[in-house]
Amino acid sequence: MFIQSPQTGYVIELQNHSTTACDLVVNPRRISNENYQLWTAVNQNGDNAAFPVVSMAQLGAPLVGASQYVFLPPNQGDHLIGVTVTIDIIEDVVVDACSIQINCNTPYLGPVGTDTEDYDRDAQWMQFGLFMQNNQLLLFNQTWHRSGPVTSSEFPSETETSAPLLQLENNTIPAGTRIIMNLLTDQDDFAIGIAGMALDDTGLPIGTPIYWPALGRDSFHTAVDGGKVHQKAMAPIGAFQVVFCSNPDQGEYTQFTSGMGTITTTASPGLAAQNYWPNPFGGGTAENSNMPYDFVQNGTARLIAQPFGLPPTQRPFHIPGVRSGLVPTLIILGDGGVEEVIPGNAPGPPVVINAG
Repeated sequence: MFIQSPQTGYVIELQNHSTTACDLVVNPRRISNENYQLWTAVNQNGDNAAFPVVSMAQLGAPLVGASQYVFLPPNQGDHLIGVTVTIDIIEDVVVDACSIQINCNTPYLGPVGTDTEDYDRDAQWMQFGLFMQNNQLLLFNQTWHRSGPVTSSEFPSETETSAPLLQLENNTIPAGTRIIMNLLTDQDDFAIGIAGMALDDTGLPIGTPIYWPALGRDSFHTAVDGGKVHQKAMAPIGAFQVVFCSNPDQGEYTQFTSGMGTITTTASPGLAAQNYWPNPFGGGTAENSNMPYDFVQNGTARLIAQPFGLPPTQRPFHIPGVRSGLVPTLIILGDGGVEEVIPGNAPGPPVVINAG
């Protein structure tokens, strides 16, 4: 069991890792590591009760960067509508440049003759989201045809960015910021664009709300349909994932130095976290990063909240005789004796800190 405040990211846990009685403390922000989470379930009468268990979805690979769950509807052929992705920043997100991508593909039910609706769509892989660059947040989208050359397609479209959604300082999305992104669909359930806005920690809008259509974008195939993307070429959404990764213009990898928060996804008729893309014609992204994510529950729900975040930066200790970059082993003493031992990598005896 892991208790974290979704507003602040702080965890409530035992003061020391022991089965004996001790105080509860509010410790630093983090999204994992349950070493100090020892709990017993009781009912309203104070009697022992069965501990509630939630089954967590397993990806089969580390949840980090481009390696992330794929969210699917209850039935593989369903169209997802009302897709909303909300990013709540608990701890400053600091990075030179990055993208927050909503990578989508169309429903897929099988080969020609089995699926008459979605298999032959022109659009098979759609990307929407945010670029963070030059201290600005910008919306973007790009759409692709199925894997391999399709010279008659209006896709791939050119990656074009909107006007600034939000101005930043010091390459930082500040704690308390909420970013809301909606994928817009039309009467055919075709994805036709993205709308985004940002709120401050009081819930008031900041920056400029933006709608950035996928329709009308320039095409790499300039000789097809006037070199523009038309509504007829788009498609419904059958699956998607949300990832923190590099900006395509900066290469395949970016390094976040700080950041923590939650990713909340909603859609109808519902979502379930899976470890595969149902459509073989495109999915995921070529960009990557060091941003970790946490597990989410198994099963279908209309709303799924997923923590993300880097481990807290270890406080530097300046100890005479210890080279810069090395941390000594620390022994924390309290009123009752040794409370905690924190292993270090510096040679020599441990440093004893009396916190009592």
